[in-house]
Amino acid sequence: TATFDGYDITDTQFPPQDSLPKNVSLHLQNLLEPFPESVVGSYDVVHASLLVCGLRGDEWEPAVRNLKTLLKKGGWLFWLETSHSTATSVPPSRAYQKVLELEYEFGKMMGRDNRFFHKLPTYFRNAGLVDVDKKDFLTLDHPEFDQEYNKIFLRVEDQGLHGMVARGGVEGMRTEEDAERALADLKRDMDNGVQCGIVYSWFWGRNP
Repeated sequence: TATFDGYDITDTQFPPQDSLPKNVSLHLQNLLEPFPESVVGSYDVVHASLLVCGLRGDEWEPAVRNLKTLLKKGGWLFWLETSHSTATSVPPSRAYQKVLELEYEFGKMMGRDNRFFHKLPTYFRNAGLVDVDKKDFLTLDHPEFDQEYNKIFLRVEDQGLHGMVARGGVEGMRTEEDAERALADLKRDMDNGVQCGIVYSWFWGRNP
């Protein structure tokens, strides 16, 4: 029987434990701090995902090294990630490009590394993982998801732009009105046929 443990830095999104299957447990854990000795070296598979907004530039490699400590010999680390640097739209959209530029500038201000996405395989190898590889999934390659992805992107940017303003913002995104205007422009372009897309990449490596 498989056992599943989930870890997050906050429990605000955890469902009640009694609502979960008996083989599923959720735990508080900072990804950058050592895991309890009781779980070190105990997992066949570790999966991380979508930490693009949660880690600064100097935290990616330590995060990989920390996750590796959880693996048994022969265990695998999988990591699903995306980056605004892979985003595009068909046809080109000034509103979409503006949002991406704002995200880039804000990320830089917050200490994020906008090239982390391309460095993850190197971080895996530096941590001692072998058989490192990745597979890319471009959302635009799946037309059946087009409308759903546009909706998802709008929700993400609604939260992202308002969150940006709450932290002081960047040039061109200082007020709630700026955020609402950018979102309205983006939605207008989508309603007029613009399809947004991004690359999700699945990285993996094995603990020898």
